[in-house]
Amino acid sequence: MKNKSVVIGLSGGVDSSVAAVLLKEHGYNVIGVTLKLWQKTGKFQDESYIVEAENIAKRIEIEHIVVDAQKEFKQTVVKQFINEYLNGRTPSPCTLCNNQIKWKLLADIADKNNYDFIATGHYVSIEHIDGFYYIKKGIDQVKDQSYFLWELTNNILKRSLTPLGNLNKTEVRRLASNYNLNDIFNKKESMSVCFLQNTDYRTFINNNIIDKTLIKKGKIYNTQGAEIGTHNGIAYYTIGQKNGLNITAQETFYVKEIDAKNNSLIVSTKQELNKREILVNNLSFINIKDLHTYNGELTVKVRGYGLNPEKKCTVNFVNSKLLKVTFNDNAWAPAPGQPVVFYYGNLLLGGGITV
Repeated sequence: MKNKSVVIGLSGGVDSSVAAVLLKEHGYNVIGVTLKLWQKTGKFQDESYIVEAENIAKRIEIEHIVVDAQKEFKQTVVKQFINEYLNGRTPSPCTLCNNQIKWKLLADIADKNNYDFIATGHYVSIEHIDGFYYIKKGIDQVKDQSYFLWELTNNILKRSLTPLGNLNKTEVRRLASNYNLNDIFNKKESMSVCFLQNTDYRTFINNNIIDKTLIKKGKIYNTQGAEIGTHNGIAYYTIGQKNGLNITAQETFYVKEIDAKNNSLIVSTKQELNKREILVNNLSFINIKDLHTYNGELTVKVRGYGLNPEKKCTVNFVNSKLLKVTFNDNAWAPAPGQPVVFYYGNLLLGGGITV
């Protein structure tokens, strides 16, 4: 019987490289795929990561292919990123990219070539429960990446392998050294959105829109409706932000609401940004019945301008497409457009988008 084949996203970093070696050690025929997603501005395109991935593939003796996905990435991830900010919302591009680009393209490659599985170097596990496939948080809580994978479907997960789910970062680095991958052993990791290239998102938006009139100055109001200042364009702000507000008040104010229709901001004190309830749409769950089964035992991650800790909550359906989430204690500055991700223990059930 021939070895099972698996196509793995290979970035040239330590995580995907170690994951590929682990799969090979377990007897899989491993094919590394590097996705070309974004071209740097300027004369030259930074393709060093492609060269690094090619070198890794040669060293660990696996097949390697490069897929140019720049068009899909720009039309799907970058376009939505810009449009959301222009409409006063705060996007999560990594979530969209994982679902619509990375895992989707790996699955397409597997389908076209009759490969059995797809794999990544994410720090998560996959668990099969009662006919459903769920993502489970990785044991390394610092590196756990489940929050960004809430949109992945049962059909994708049932054919996915995640070799790093039961390892922590220290163990992965040790394995890299054991596998003679010393040059990437302590490779610095990028923590920012890849296409921003460590620049401010406002600069990126301004550099990547043709119609500059889409960003225009407007008025700032307090919660009593009084005009107290001006802003530089709603695309440059998110809920909870306090910098960049041209106001005359002595008190420190934070963005509470963004009124895209009227090109205005509503600001308030920090305390007024605490919320006990939010509405969530764009729902995606492995098994929607889990919300009823575990209601009262659910925890939720919701990100705003700052990181909220995981919170206990209860949920109620407003209708089939809209969910009301009630936190046991306050969440600070949840922003429209941001994911709300639900867990039962370490099990990722699914999520949605803050209205």
